[in-house]
Amino acid sequence: MPPQIQTRSQIQASSQMTLSLLSCLWVADLPSWALKRLEPDLRDKAVVVLEGRRVRGACEQARKAGIRIGDALDRARGLCPEVAIAQLEPSAIHAAWEAALEALYKVTPWLETPRVGLAFAAGLGVLESEAIATELDVRVGSCGSRGSAWLAALASSKGKARVEQHETVFLARVPVYLLRGIGVGEEVIKRLELFGLKTLGDVLERTTPKSLEAQFGKEAKMLIALLRGGDSSPVGLWTPPRSIKTAWVFDPPALEPHEIEPILTPLLARATQQLGSFYVGTVTVTLETMLGASTARQVLKTYTQSAKALLMSLERLTKAVMTGLEVLRLEILFSDLVRPTPVQDNLFGSLERPDVLKAIQVVHLHYPEKIGRLEIHRPKAVLPEERFRFEPLTGERIKRKRKK
Repeated sequence: MPPQIQTRSQIQASSQMTLSLLSCLWVADLPSWALKRLEPDLRDKAVVVLEGRRVRGACEQARKAGIRIGDALDRARGLCPEVAIAQLEPSAIHAAWEAALEALYKVTPWLETPRVGLAFAAGLGVLESEAIATELDVRVGSCGSRGSAWLAALASSKGKARVEQHETVFLARVPVYLLRGIGVGEEVIKRLELFGLKTLGDVLERTTPKSLEAQFGKEAKMLIALLRGGDSSPVGLWTPPRSIKTAWVFDPPALEPHEIEPILTPLLARATQQLGSFYVGTVTVTLETMLGASTARQVLKTYTQSAKALLMSLERLTKAVMTGLEVLRLEILFSDLVRPTPVQDNLFGSLERPDVLKAIQVVHLHYPEKIGRLEIHRPKAVLPEERFRFEPLTGERIKRKRKK
């Protein structure tokens, strides 16, 4: 039989159907993914991220070697001696995720991110989904609703995109164990497998919403919503996170370091005026030349507003991106901005300060038995008021008048 050739109307209809799908971006292991995104030299190596001396994140190569989440550092080194080891930095994870969202925002403005490592987008075709999955090294799934798109992302491979235009057919083939990735409890999945329900198609054919509610209670709500089609509400427009960007154009172009580095001080002064009460978490420097732009980024260990620390970071990044070519434009970017949350200080650890002790004594004179701590006086007493005794912070004993 001769091959069937699609008409122009059929191609347009299929493209419109693809663009009407919802897409999901999912990262399997956030710590190792973020480290590889920020350190390009580690992208082809086995990477393990530690929290203390326990494994918090492990890339695909490390998992193939047998390393699992929660393993001790010595066991990880024994299983994979050439593994690259780094400590967990939450600021690095947020910085890598924000950079990924910025790259996705250049493709489509319809974007939502419920949490770090998970995003929903609209308006992505097949080619755009594959390009995003390859560029960002994430799993992308596209389907008719959010839940089914999430499952499609879970079913795809790392750095690949999976587009499912027929949602009902796809859900019927989805294995039950993939429900772990979208938040269904482990006990629910084990019971479904014990009942012989290996796929969502089996669950749909052999059960009803009432029977699922009777068996699993509140835990069945997510499963029932998924079987009914899931959440297909449209994705809203994404508002990029707050950032501060300043630039300097060289005329004529600058070539030597002594022509470029003095510009960092006025640029920093201009940027710090816009900071206000925000603290900086990530610093980025970009140099534009005739052959293109080169960029360097640093995730600060602690959020800071110090001009000295920011200037040292800018100088270090500028030296890293200088290539010996004439620089046309210098741009600095402060991102991952946060406003510090006020925290009540510990009063009990500040008694060695004379001014604090004096203030407590004055308050104690006017309001006795108001500032202090409860100490165990009679451990075996039945009543709480007899078991504990109020001890003023000043150490003074209060003489109580006995009631007649």
